[in-house]
Amino acid sequence: PVLRALYEDRDLGKQVPVMGLGKQVLTSGLHARPISPFYPEISALVAQTFNRTLKGELTGAEAAKLLDEELKAIVLRNR
Repeated sequence: PVLRALYEDRDLGKQVPVMGLGKQVLTSGLHARPISPFYPEISALVAQTFNRTLKGELTGAEAAKLLDEELKAIVLRNR
């Protein structure tokens, strides 16, 4: 969510459990994204996978495995 206060909303947290991870990321000390020529491809993949998780099409573990495989494939293709 755009508003930090939404990460504190317990009802929303129950509806979207992955928000706890988002809160951890926000409080862990963020840094600017690195510049990458294939950032758009990576960003789209992460967004699509996250969306599938929110819709219940993938579990968190399935999403993590899929992202691991797909991100490695992107890196290998772009060497």
